[in-house]
Amino acid sequence: HYPLNFVTPGTMLPGALMLDFTMYLTRNWLVTPLPVAPNPVAIKIGDANYDVTAFGE
Repeated sequence: HYPLNFVTPGTMLPGALMLDFTMYLTRNWLVTPLPVAPNPVAIKIGDANYDVTAFGE
């Protein structure tokens, strides 16, 4: 099992980079967090968190 402080940067940074890239493309604070089907940011963050929660036992 990996300590949470080693795992958290690997799960948060890809999602944050995708949000920043969306903000860069849209240049609108209101459009960036809106769920767009399928939302690639939500998919990436969900996949990253699955690794931490699924194998935590």
